[in-house]
Amino acid sequence: MNISAELYVAEITEHRIMISNNMLSYWRIIQDTISLYKRAGENPMIKTSIGRKAPNKNNTIELMNISKTYGEHTREILAVKNVTTSFRRGEFTAIVGKSGSGKSTLLNIISGIDRPTDGEVTHGETRLQDMSENELARWRGENMGIVFQFFQLIPTLTVLENVLLPMDFCNVIPPGQRQEKARSLLERMDVIQYAGNLPSVISGGEQQRVAIARSLANSPAFIVADEPTGNLDTGNSIHIVSLFREMVSEGKAVIMVTHNNEIAADADRILYISNGELFSDTKAVDK
Repeated sequence: MNISAELYVAEITEHRIMISNNMLSYWRIIQDTISLYKRAGENPMIKTSIGRKAPNKNNTIELMNISKTYGEHTREILAVKNVTTSFRRGEFTAIVGKSGSGKSTLLNIISGIDRPTDGEVTHGETRLQDMSENELARWRGENMGIVFQFFQLIPTLTVLENVLLPMDFCNVIPPGQRQEKARSLLERMDVIQYAGNLPSVISGGEQQRVAIARSLANSPAFIVADEPTGNLDTGNSIHIVSLFREMVSEGKAVIMVTHNNEIAADADRILYISNGELFSDTKAVDK
């Protein structure tokens, strides 16, 4: 097995969230989506906002000498190797590389879903590696919006309820404001007409727009997207990228993994990952 294939196997075996759903049970992915939000907050029926710290308002996430190893002893696989970079608000970054190159692993580390084996991840003065799992989940719920390739909408919830889900679990938005905010996000994504429908009755492009609305539910500063256009046609892909550009113009950071060089060219900055290493960090040509 070559190194790219080994890295691909490593990502499949070690991650349950940001990976292709043809490699895992559909219901396992749905369960993990719910778990992601549950871990970001306590029971929404009993949680209050009293005594909670305000979300981190720092503008930059920094990675310093990040490495991630899977396996043990003779079967160790270095999925990410000594990556140093940073991501700031108001910038659209594309992470590009072949399957198994370490892109999704890097995205998981940026978003706090996974921890590096070595190195340091900081958000302002906050060191992610010093956080407990609960603290890290809370940080992610308040600061990160996550967009998946296969949407991961909960099939038994309506479109509106899917957008309300992270609000209810993370408890960042006051209860009395959640319905209005969710509807506003759906209207912005031009899918408000499906608010009462289940996800199964709308198209893939519409589902991805609902997923983007969900990622914005708690007003995060950073949006991470793993192959968000991978299952969409050209028209829907262009629409999704234009929505990301809008978010960047509003001061959010968008960090997107993609195989598509044409999609990547719409970003402000392109990171190319090869065999777990940061091969290049290039500013896109002015548009």
